[in-house]
Amino acid sequence: MENQIYRLKDGDGTELEFWICDTNELNPRKDIKELAVTVLKDGMQLDFDMDVNAAKSLIKYIEDSLEYIKEYNKNSKPEN
Repeated sequence: MENQIYRLKDGDGTELEFWICDTNELNPRKDIKELAVTVLKDGMQLDFDMDVNAAKSLIKYIEDSLEYIKEYNKNSKPEN
């Protein structure tokens, strides 16, 4: 997993990347890994990292959202 990046590219040149980053905890100092998210757009880069609990919360949100979207789309009727 160390060198794997999950990358999404939008038609307008925006990129969203998920990857594993190195970080640490203090008191006592301990090396750890977290899930990193990078947004690239027009030469600008925004980075964000998530600990295990935040990543689990995001996964739950995405799973719940997919269920909602599937149900909504299944029940959506064409307009006349």
